[in-house]
Amino acid sequence: MLATSTTITAVIITFNEEKNIERCISSLQGVADEIIVWDSNSTDHTKDISERLGAVVYQSVWQGYSTSKNRANALAKGKYILSIDADEELSPELRRNLIKIKPSLKDDAYIFTRINNYCGTWIKHSGWYPEYKTRLFKKGDAHWVGEIHEQLEFNIKPHQLIVTGDLLHYSILSVEHHVQKIFLYSKLTAQKDFLNGVRPSFFFHGIAKPAFHFFKNFILQRGFLDGYKGFVIARMASFERVLRYVRLKELYKNKETNKGTRVIQLSSEATWRGGEQQIAYLIAELKNKNVESIAIVKRGSSFEEYCKKNSVKHYAAPFYNSIDLITVFIITWVARKEKAKIVHIHSSKSHTLAVLATLFGLTTPLILSRRVDFVLSNSLFSDSKYNHPQIKKILCVSDAIANVVKPHLKDPDKCITVHSGIDIGKFKRKENANRLREEFKLHQDQILVGNTSALAGHKDYFTFIDTLERLLKKDMPVTGLIIGKGPLEKELKAYVASKGLQQKILFTGFRNNINEILPCLDVFLITSTEEGLGTSVLDAFAARVPVVATRAGGIPEMVKHEETGLLAEPKDAEALSGYVTRIIESRELGHQLAENAYNMVLNFSKEKTAQNTYITYQETIQYAI
Repeated sequence: MLATSTTITAVIITFNEEKNIERCISSLQGVADEIIVWDSNSTDHTKDISERLGAVVYQSVWQGYSTSKNRANALAKGKYILSIDADEELSPELRRNLIKIKPSLKDDAYIFTRINNYCGTWIKHSGWYPEYKTRLFKKGDAHWVGEIHEQLEFNIKPHQLIVTGDLLHYSILSVEHHVQKIFLYSKLTAQKDFLNGVRPSFFFHGIAKPAFHFFKNFILQRGFLDGYKGFVIARMASFERVLRYVRLKELYKNKETNKGTRVIQLSSEATWRGGEQQIAYLIAELKNKNVESIAIVKRGSSFEEYCKKNSVKHYAAPFYNSIDLITVFIITWVARKEKAKIVHIHSSKSHTLAVLATLFGLTTPLILSRRVDFVLSNSLFSDSKYNHPQIKKILCVSDAIANVVKPHLKDPDKCITVHSGIDIGKFKRKENANRLREEFKLHQDQILVGNTSALAGHKDYFTFIDTLERLLKKDMPVTGLIIGKGPLEKELKAYVASKGLQQKILFTGFRNNINEILPCLDVFLITSTEEGLGTSVLDAFAARVPVVATRAGGIPEMVKHEETGLLAEPKDAEALSGYVTRIIESRELGHQLAENAYNMVLNFSKEKTAQNTYITYQETIQYAI
């Protein structure tokens, strides 16, 4: 255990940093009580070296600079966070001064002066020194924002103190390394300019800005005092501006090329469930990217009603069954009439009908979304359906689903993971946390354990009920809330009645105000036996409700055991009840799990889902051309 006072956790994010990491970690001796390395699945010896030097290593897919740092910070046990990059180290002077002030750290933020090494030379001019970097701060007081030169954003602006001594930054190892960085940063900055609506001007962005940056670096910032390398730095800064301008021009050119892109969203479902919500989010977000979605929906369905209320252009089709030729002809006709660039398939029935439509003249490229982790059939028809040449990409909402689909594909690279997303913003409003207690006249001491999934077989509400029964037998003051509708409602109510738990397990019916309901829960309990991803879990994360779940389908991609929630095997009511008990008995554990989960869910937004889908659309359209 770390001491509870003035302890420091050093946080480092890495990817293939075997050349730097030992130098970085060694410089932290005497300063950091704990070292966390958040590694993006390095393929070199970064993990081994870090663990040998005493660091705790967590590995994850790359999720961006800010997201990675925030997730690592949430795991820190120290009272203070020291954020350092793998290609940095504390100078001896800075290290001595940090050790000196460590016992007297306050609720302040501490600034380091950073000096950069360029191809073996410490650069003291060219606008590179001194760089002031806030790197030591109290945990929970700030989070990282931005993906290009990310910055700390404080909840309340703190008093900031400069610690004497340099932070040594081995920023550029060679000219080739510098060029690689320029290509990366010019791409990221051009994308940021594009999203901010910056219009490229040939004279201003292509000529004046590059020329000014050379003059500023080499003359005004006295780069000439750095000699030949100061000249190279100034020229590279100028080149980066030229490249940024060229990339920005290309983005606008592509926008014009794709102007008025139309995509058919194919939805065959009659009721409104998680998949329909994902389509609705996608349609709205794609509109912001100049993509018009035209829906083909089941006549009389909930999604047809949604389209009418939200002015979404749509066509109604019967979707009688998987060989419904009327719907096949409607799909073919609409795609041709609307000059659609893509038909995006969102269900199994739609998949079969779209493939049949190719026999009747549908030539539009197909993209398939798969949201369930059911095992695929080994039949000839199933294999041909998934390997149809017009299906350009299969978007799986979790890695678990992708792992089910890929073995059936002739080209597994067609199958990619695009996680489902939620509207995180709707959970930021403060809601009445007593809404459910007031509605159902529950005492304040009652612990509310709930689930918002559909009442369907694979959600296994029977295990949910069995888990609540075990808690009640331990005289735990709990009330179970089953929030939703579904085909098993009558059977589940009978099961509750057979146990005499009608007063302790309540059926609330379907609710469309989940953002108001979820914050009322003390524990979110999901007991699925199969699950594509489980956006209801993401909703609970966003509402900062601690989660206990089963290790089913894509759930473990969100619920990391002991980090963002607690996981048990499917149908293990005994283990599930034990985990719920742990959260009830330890507010600190519940709070920590909920905070970690909230930091994770920022990477599962509807905006990010739409962005990843949009990229797939662009690649498919360009390939088709």
